[in-house]
Amino acid sequence: MMETYTPPSLLLFGDDSVAYYSPSVGRYVCMPGGEPTQEIYRLLCPPLPSVLRPLLERARREAVVCSSEPFTVDTESGPRRVALHVEPPTRASGGLALVVIDELVKDVKGVSESRAPPAQLVASLQAEIDRVHARLRNAIEQHASNSSELVSANTRLHVSNDELRVILERLESSKEELQAANEELTTLDVENRRRYDELAEVSGVLRHLLQSTGIATLFLDRNFSVVRFTPQLGELFNIREFDVGRPVAEITNRLDYEDLLEDARRVLDHLTTVDREVHGKSGRWYLARLVPYRTPTEQVDGVVLTFVDITERKLAEQELRDADRRKDEFLALLAHELRNPLAPIVAGIDLLRHASDKPPMLEQVSATMARQVKQLVRLVDDLLELSRVSGGRLRLRKSRTPLRDVVRDAVASVRPMVERQRHELQVTLPDEPIELDADSARLTQVFANLLNNAARYTPEGGRIAIQAAREGQETVITVRDNGIGIPQPILARVFEMFYQADDTRPSRGGGLGIGLTLARSLVEMHGGTIMASSAGRSRGSEFKVRLPIADRPAVVAASEEPAARRTLGGHRVLIVDDNTDAAKTLGMLVETLGYNEVHVANNGSDALRIAQEHRPDIVLLDLKMPGMDGYEVARRLRSESWGRELTLVAVTGWALEDHKRRTHDAGFDRHLTKPADVASLAAVLSSRAGDAAVETQPSA
Repeated sequence: MMETYTPPSLLLFGDDSVAYYSPSVGRYVCMPGGEPTQEIYRLLCPPLPSVLRPLLERARREAVVCSSEPFTVDTESGPRRVALHVEPPTRASGGLALVVIDELVKDVKGVSESRAPPAQLVASLQAEIDRVHARLRNAIEQHASNSSELVSANTRLHVSNDELRVILERLESSKEELQAANEELTTLDVENRRRYDELAEVSGVLRHLLQSTGIATLFLDRNFSVVRFTPQLGELFNIREFDVGRPVAEITNRLDYEDLLEDARRVLDHLTTVDREVHGKSGRWYLARLVPYRTPTEQVDGVVLTFVDITERKLAEQELRDADRRKDEFLALLAHELRNPLAPIVAGIDLLRHASDKPPMLEQVSATMARQVKQLVRLVDDLLELSRVSGGRLRLRKSRTPLRDVVRDAVASVRPMVERQRHELQVTLPDEPIELDADSARLTQVFANLLNNAARYTPEGGRIAIQAAREGQETVITVRDNGIGIPQPILARVFEMFYQADDTRPSRGGGLGIGLTLARSLVEMHGGTIMASSAGRSRGSEFKVRLPIADRPAVVAASEEPAARRTLGGHRVLIVDDNTDAAKTLGMLVETLGYNEVHVANNGSDALRIAQEHRPDIVLLDLKMPGMDGYEVARRLRSESWGRELTLVAVTGWALEDHKRRTHDAGFDRHLTKPADVASLAAVLSSRAGDAAVETQPSA
């Protein structure tokens, strides 16, 4: 509809070039030959240019709308009757002039070919001719002026030709210098880019290094403001990226470190390093280290703080201190417990010297000394067995064992203490037989320890009960008393090695505080569990042991044929020990067991000499001697032709499995632990050489 009813129009710039064509104006435009142009007077079909020019100039000059008289224009579709309307440029129109071709009659037919232009057209053409003449005159004048200027300039150019040549040469030289400088700058730019990439890579590596170390690090400037920090610092300080530049004093932290700023100032003032252990509010410990922050030019630009978590180290130190304290307490207790039996032994020795004519007293003293010696041996055995268990060297000798026999033997071992303190002991066993796949001696030791503790820590006249029952495939043995009880804070630690709760309990009557530790280890080696419970102080305690019941017969090794036994007498026995008293008393004991020829040596060389002279059939040999030790003596004895058949027995204080294995490998037939008792010596004297395996005497 716009195309149909809107007249053709144009928008013109100030230089009369076309800014916009309406779609219908094309019928009045004809493209001239030559270079492309936007000049309106060359594009419009005649006589439109001659009519438009004066109208456009008037409209611009007077800023009014100007219109022409109607006239005829020949177009490709035929002659058309039109009139021109020109609106001057305004600020609203953006400085553009509007030209409207008002089509009065679209198709004019039968118009005479010789029609003459109207008077207005003739006047317009005449004005155009005059204007062209004026422009030509101006052009001629301008040309003349330019010609004179060109002549003058040409003269000046000829005069300064040499100067221009010099200038050109200088410019050429400068160009070469600029090219060389440009090449150098290009090389420097490449080098700088390479160094920038290297610095960026090193910066990334350092950043990842700081992050991967897991160490909280804080960089401060000389005003103690935050420069940078590692992510781990967020665990200790309430710090974020936007806190960079803030004084560290304004940032809260989770540390008990009030002297942070004071230490930082000391580092800056004295250029020293400050190490301080800091406790965190979360309960953890940190090693805070403050060092000067030095630039590559060795200028101090601030302080670097690192916080290393040392909680595990602090706990380990505390554990070491506790262990050291427990060690000291244990050594003091060990000295006390060893002195207790030694006192009556020393007193008994004096009585033996002065009461030889009083047989009843001698018998009483001998019995007392025997009991105290057994107590000493028991203490040493407990220590050795605990060492074997903790070192994994204790081996159980399991067999099908009735539970009733284990409980019976344990009760029998503590019966004297129970009766001495007038306790009431109640034993309850199930009617059905219960068998365990266990080491009966070790289980007896477990329940004897539990009953012994119950009797020791129950006031005189108390009640003690041991009860066994079956629960599924397990048997539960409970030892209960109404003694002093166990406080709750101590209950979780009663099985710790050498742990002693306090000194407010009744006299322990001997012991090193390792019985429960040994009991727990032995129970666990049998595949069971042990638990302690108590209602509190003075309300008794209860220990509950769970053990698996044997579901199939234990494999029993075929018994060997008993070896032929000799009598205890008739032997040539050589005793070798650097302790003269120990060697003499052991020799006297061997002589009392039967008619035996006994020889004593106190070092290795004397032992070899005496053995060569008397050819003994039994040698009781100490291992740890100055000079030639027992292993070397044994090796030399075995190298003799007559020494291959003798019975070689190690009598030593070393009782670990490794020591026994070593004596066996060295050619010993038996391994006896000091002090050797009568039963062990009798077994040696009654055995034929080479019959017995390496063993130790049973614990007292």
